[in-house]
Amino acid sequence: MGQDQRSSGYISVLLLLVSLAGCSKSEPPTDFLDVDLTGQITGKEWEFAYGYVDPTIETPEENDMVIILLPFRPKVRCPQGGDRSPDQRSVMVSVPLVKKITQLKSGSNRNAVFHTVAKGKPAASVVKTGKVKLDVITGKKIQGRIFAKMNDINWVSGKFSAEICDYADFK
Repeated sequence: MGQDQRSSGYISVLLLLVSLAGCSKSEPPTDFLDVDLTGQITGKEWEFAYGYVDPTIETPEENDMVIILLPFRPKVRCPQGGDRSPDQRSVMVSVPLVKKITQLKSGSNRNAVFHTVAKGKPAASVVKTGKVKLDVITGKKIQGRIFAKMNDINWVSGKFSAEICDYADFK
């Protein structure tokens, strides 16, 4: 085999390896995605199925609310902790009830938390960066977009809707 043929072979192999490396790992987004809320939590794919605003969770700011985003549809609307799914990963976001972009960051009152189960016990991780934009606010529901990232294996981005729960309705 001549020198030129060996060089061509090496270049071909190098190009193949570079293209395979580029396909092996998808990079997390850096902004809102224009799709239904999706992402990865603990390195596993996560898809939004149901959201609600829980008025029983206290927030540090008076006009804030806590939005719970679940990967499953609970048996009853506005669950209060009893409805469990095999996938217990969820996202909890604290934001003001206003139509604007709210920055999320660790150590602030406005943040997002990934809830998981690690070694059989509940675990929570605060995102390092992100933002939420509420687009629709009515007396019964909100719609918006979120981008929240802790690291390359813990992130969510996309559109969501959540009903505003009034637990007085359930007594």
